[in-house]
Amino acid sequence: MIAGDGNLKLTNDMQGKNTVWSTEVAVQSPNNLVAVLLDVGNLVLKDNSSGDILWESFSNPGDTFLPGMKIGINLKTGEKRFLISSKSNENPSPGSFVGGVVAESAPIIEAFIWKNGNHSYWRSGQWNGVKFIGIPQMNAVYLNGMGLLSNSQEGTWYFTLNDFNNSLIRFLYVSPLGSLQIINWDEGSNDWNVGLEVPDNECDIYGACGPNGICNKDKSPICKCWQGFEPKSYQQWNRGNWTDGCVRRIELLCDKDHNKPDGFLKLSGVKLPDLSQYHKPREITEEGTEESCRFWCLNNCSCMAYGFVTGIGCMFWTGDLMDVQSFSYGGEDLFIRVAYAELGKKKKNRSKVIFPVAASSTFIIVCTFLVYGFLRWRVANRKGKTREALQESDNFANAINPLRETPKEKAGTNMIKQKDSLIFEFKDGKLHNGKEIAVKRLSSHSGQGMEEFKNEIVLISKLQHRNLVRLLGCCVEGEEKLLIYEYMPNKSLDSFLFDFGLARTFQKTQDLGNTHRVVGTLGYMPPEYIMGGRFSEKSDVFSFGVLVLEIVSGERISGFQNDEHLNLLSYAWRSWCEDRVVDLIDKGLEEDSICLVEVKRCVHVGLLCVQENPADRPNMPIVILQLNGGTELPQPKQPAFVFQSSRDDSSHGQGSNSDCKKCSINEVTFSATEAR
Repeated sequence: MIAGDGNLKLTNDMQGKNTVWSTEVAVQSPNNLVAVLLDVGNLVLKDNSSGDILWESFSNPGDTFLPGMKIGINLKTGEKRFLISSKSNENPSPGSFVGGVVAESAPIIEAFIWKNGNHSYWRSGQWNGVKFIGIPQMNAVYLNGMGLLSNSQEGTWYFTLNDFNNSLIRFLYVSPLGSLQIINWDEGSNDWNVGLEVPDNECDIYGACGPNGICNKDKSPICKCWQGFEPKSYQQWNRGNWTDGCVRRIELLCDKDHNKPDGFLKLSGVKLPDLSQYHKPREITEEGTEESCRFWCLNNCSCMAYGFVTGIGCMFWTGDLMDVQSFSYGGEDLFIRVAYAELGKKKKNRSKVIFPVAASSTFIIVCTFLVYGFLRWRVANRKGKTREALQESDNFANAINPLRETPKEKAGTNMIKQKDSLIFEFKDGKLHNGKEIAVKRLSSHSGQGMEEFKNEIVLISKLQHRNLVRLLGCCVEGEEKLLIYEYMPNKSLDSFLFDFGLARTFQKTQDLGNTHRVVGTLGYMPPEYIMGGRFSEKSDVFSFGVLVLEIVSGERISGFQNDEHLNLLSYAWRSWCEDRVVDLIDKGLEEDSICLVEVKRCVHVGLLCVQENPADRPNMPIVILQLNGGTELPQPKQPAFVFQSSRDDSSHGQGSNSDCKKCSINEVTFSATEAR
């Protein structure tokens, strides 16, 4: 409610006496105020006459971060915009976790989640202008994720969430348990799913291994001290309490002994330390290089470590290194300063490893030669047995009688590799007499034995048809199994038999995804794939619907021409709406052979499959039931890519469902038995 003082208030009684929450803004003229919920989700309190906004929810976020909101800090005014978790899913009052941005070392920015006030709970790592380098999963998520709006003169650093013109529906959420989640809307399942959640393991918790310790979730125990350091308290460390961290074993000499200079230990693929000890020297004004960072750090005794990140430049640390984590992928390089004596230990350890490795390598090489010799003997011993096994079958002997015109001494030459698979490979070439042949070579990994090979030859040799490729001969020697076919000068039909355009775009186990590259057969690709790069199981349903309409009309969608309609879908839609499905039927079919009821059902199902909204299309099991007459058919909505000529625009320019008001739904089903 809007109270008498002009503030928007939330009360727990009808009289408005017990205020639970209020906007608490100073209002000069409270009589002309309205509260409006905008389409982007922003609740505003504004003056209805002037349009001035007095208060808005986007400037006072709760636990949710929507596209259009800004989370960050203004260093000049001190304004900070944070996300605050709720106590529970049932209790929306402020909880224990706060998410926000730290920019004390601007332009180096990090995101934090704090627990119970100012205790660091999770840290994102530094922002490199593209992503947070402490979140390896952000490599994929950032394509549709966050961006930084900064103004160094005004001292503002705000993060925003991209919505890409509403093509993706998503938001950020701080849960009551302290996790930061990116929630995406899945059109296929009509449900929300979690695209990214941090922290998601023990090492993501801030300072899990204490100062100068490194955490690796794939190791046991997860914490260890890097070279040159040891646990501060062995007793606590061995108990699994790593919060005390590690300390140096040997003091740094720095410039005390020029003959024994300090060096650097390189840690690859890690989350760089917290920037609370970050230092950027005045001498390095630009981004610099890794060599310039190393030179400055080595000549400054206060420098304990350095790193170089593209997009940020040189970073230095002058104290304990906190919150370092090792990643299985991603991460950056961290160079830690260690004493000269520690570098010597590393070299000694290398020499101790060289001899065992060399001895092991020699042993492996000798064993390899022995195994190779045994396999050669085994193959040679099998050659004689293979031919005898082929002659044992009478059926095989009869099958190869007409194939003996291709003797072994006329083997093919000029073999060219054509096609590979895990089971076989195809090559073509010529015999010595000039005849072109195609050779199918079975792979040793196919799992096909001699008995299966004989059965294949017997079966193929009995199939003689003008539309089938003839088997000319076979060859078996040792593990080699070859089938010789007649050559097809006009190539295979696979160049004319095409898929729906998406079969090569995603993996067999993938049912939903995004792509930024349009690949497919024009006319069969659904609108959401062409315009947004999104595909799912409903994409092939669209392509199947186009194929059904092609079969009924006898027209290819890419070559369809009509005076009134620009494509096949427009023509099919208009024919259906005007109850003139007969005009759509292939003119080459005889009228006596057409079952109009079944044709109308096919057109009906085809139009259901090519509807513009993927959610309106049926899935393939439903399509099968609909084609078989096993279910009632709903009224189809307008298909995608419906275009009319200009002379139809006056009467049918909208192309909406209203064009089909005079159509009736055929609820009568017929079943016919047809032998296969």
